Amino acid sequence: MARQVFPKVVGGIAIACSFIVLFYLLLNLQVAASGQQGDQSNSNSSPRVGGGVSQQALLQLSVRVTLISDEAPYLRVLSGLPVQVSWQSFNPNSQKMETFSVAGTTDDRGRALFRISPGNYSLQVTWNNIKGNRSIYVDPSQRIHQVDWNIQSKTISSYTLEFKDSRGDGRVLAGEKVWLSYKSDALIRNPALVEMRIDNPNAPRIAGSRPSQKVSSLAVVGVAVAGDQSLLELTPIDPLVAFDLDPDALPRAAVYSISVEGQPVIPIRETVIPAAKPKVAVAEAEELP
Repeated sequence: MARQVFPKVVGGIAIACSFIVLFYLLLNLQVAASGQQGDQSNSNSSPRVGGGVSQQALLQLSVRVTLISDEAPYLRVLSGLPVQVSWQSFNPNSQKMETFSVAGTTDDRGRALFRISPGNYSLQVTWNNIKGNRSIYVDPSQRIHQVDWNIQSKTISSYTLEFKDSRGDGRVLAGEKVWLSYKSDALIRNPALVEMRIDNPNAPRIAGSRPSQKVSSLAVVGVAVAGDQSLLELTPIDPLVAFDLDPDALPRAAVYSISVEGQPVIPIRETVIPAAKPKVAVAEAEELP
């Protein structure tokens, strides 16, 4: 009986080994197909994920953030600002297109440096709680890709400020509306932020600037233009306290706009109204991409 059982056992082991070998062959074929699919998805001007790109293939992205003002100091770089670079790419682990990002901070020269592969990216810079977004393309033919992120400010000395004290406590909170109207020959394109400041000799100051104290910062929600008259619809970032405002000596209002390589970052639909029409309609800001 033993002579009859032994060949059957050996035959069963051989069949089992054949199945195991066949299983691993099929598994290797599946992994190879998955790797080819990942390469095809990432070849469409999207950076690859993980170790798919050698250090020699990476390019340098330099983002420089500068504040340009009509008051001294007229030009200065901004340090300590968060900068985020995001992109869409294929993840071989999940077998899906996903969003990846890398974050940095501007240094003492106002620059944030990144080592990335060529492709399409979304660039975001945060300043004074205002996030600006811009789509950029990193060209493989350029080893260093320079992005100049410019924040421009214009001071308005004469304006009218309107708001509703709905609670009776003299405060306007975030989400509530404030309207600022002013007359100017130069139109401020795509304003993003209004900062109100009062002179204070005891306040800390930047070298070369007037010592001043911030009263409030307000985000721009919409803008309308009628001739040389502009109307900004605002909402406070931090509370606006009416008791801090002197009707006979209003704070200086600095209107800030953002541009990247000469192009606006936050598009706002402007309602341009002929001067003959008295009615001014407030437009809404575009949603950030």
